[in-house]
Amino acid sequence: MNIQLRTLFFGLGMLAVIGVAMTQYKKAHQHLEKLPIVQTSTKDIEPGTFSFHIDIYSKDASDARQILFIRKKDGTLLAWYFTLLHEFGVLHPAAPDGDWSTPGDPCNPFAVNMEDERIECAAVDEKSGKKTEYRWFFNGERFGAYGIDLKPVPGHEEHGNFVFDFKETRVGSALGAERTR
Repeated sequence: MNIQLRTLFFGLGMLAVIGVAMTQYKKAHQHLEKLPIVQTSTKDIEPGTFSFHIDIYSKDASDARQILFIRKKDGTLLAWYFTLLHEFGVLHPAAPDGDWSTPGDPCNPFAVNMEDERIECAAVDEKSGKKTEYRWFFNGERFGAYGIDLKPVPGHEEHGNFVFDFKETRVGSALGAERTR
């Protein structure tokens, strides 16, 4: 087979591969656009306050990871993953144990400092009695030597609801959220 014929077949093959890839990409993109909108109400979070909500991306309701919503004084809403521990039927914020899915020691105290725009958690190791102070800026970066950066929750606020972004995160159960079209 001469070089011109091989070049022609190679070019046709490449066009076929590109065509199939573009078709698959378009089908995947159309599927994402058809996903239902999942949202949770944030109307009750006043400026200068914070609230924990169930993480709808958790595998089940028993997961310790929740969403920490912070409404800054200027009205801006921030959403971070945070871990909580169940103690005596009450949820308590907990320091992360290496990631934002596994809770470590409980925060005592836990505070959201609106003036300095910091989140603070003092945790005492139950075995050693050593106290560790975890702190984060509102931009999610850790402040100090301990802990890991906060992990943002993909989404945005729209008309008093936090709308989760399916395109950036896996979808789990939708406990505590509303599904709409």
